[in-house]
Amino acid sequence: MKAEFNLTHLSASKDPLTDRITFTETIEFRLWMFVAVCCFTSIYVVDMLDFELAGWQQMLLAAGMVIGYGFAFMGVLFRRSAGKAEVSEQKIELYPTKKKEAFPDSPIEITKNSDIKIYVVQKLNWFTPKIILQFSVSNKDQTHEFSIKLGNKKTKEQYLELLEGWYRGGYSLEEYDISGSRIFKLDRGKSYADIQKIKAEYGIGW
Repeated sequence: MKAEFNLTHLSASKDPLTDRITFTETIEFRLWMFVAVCCFTSIYVVDMLDFELAGWQQMLLAAGMVIGYGFAFMGVLFRRSAGKAEVSEQKIELYPTKKKEAFPDSPIEITKNSDIKIYVVQKLNWFTPKIILQFSVSNKDQTHEFSIKLGNKKTKEQYLELLEGWYRGGYSLEEYDISGSRIFKLDRGKSYADIQKIKAEYGIGW
């Protein structure tokens, strides 16, 4: 099968402990956290110095703090597409429309000798799934990294079908959640017995 996903560009430095991008390292998160902290600090300073603010000024600072925190932690909802990624069991083709220099050349060939790692960067499951995933595909001495966004149930289902094909095909595939723990098909709530069943059914390690 071939599935199409939205590419997303993560402007960030890598976490020095894990050597991978997390959402708290992205520029968007830091920017909105800066807005929130500035508003909170302003409220604190005004209160400490006993300044009188009009009601609308107090409301404006409070709203800035709430919006800053909200956008920082829910940035996945507002991230724009940077192009398209067409992913099949044998190859990945990238068609970036923004920040083209930040994406690897394609197609990226996928074989049973490829080492595929997928990291959940950010995940929200409110009314519809919103998930940012970072792919790392290693072929011999070359590693290709890019990120995609799953923006609705349909793309999530297509993604899970793709994983199923890779797992059934015996590809070297590892998934990790935001905390760095191993997961299987985006699910981390597995008991020891479930993990053993998955390992036996798919012939994978954990």
